[in-house]
Amino acid sequence: MGRASGDGKPRPILLKVRDIAMRDKIWFAQTVLKKSGITISEFHTKTRHDVFMAACDAFGMNKCFTQQGVIIVIGADGKRMRINTMDELNKIIVSLDSAKETPRQPTITLPSKPVISMKRRRAGVVNKN
Repeated sequence: MGRASGDGKPRPILLKVRDIAMRDKIWFAQTVLKKSGITISEFHTKTRHDVFMAACDAFGMNKCFTQQGVIIVIGADGKRMRINTMDELNKIIVSLDSAKETPRQPTITLPSKPVISMKRRRAGVVNKN
């Protein structure tokens, strides 16, 4: 794709596969390419790409990925959620924000130690303020 640049970097390759089984075979074999400098990524429509980028902004790049054209987000509880539209993403964000705003449990305060003044300590008297 595109014109060759003078910096010697290889140009991206756009691959369109008819057979779904072959596409999946290529997609799942990409783990072999880790740390090789070669990446495989899915091509999405502008709308879907925008939803994916918004999900990455909201949840972080490590918690979002796409698989067979579906955007998947991993929540704080480790649960995977499928997202197709910006409305679905906003609902998930709102539900997670409302879950964080649950009222805190009341804290139990233990009685403090009795205060012993230096003068009274010598006399053996304890002040329980």
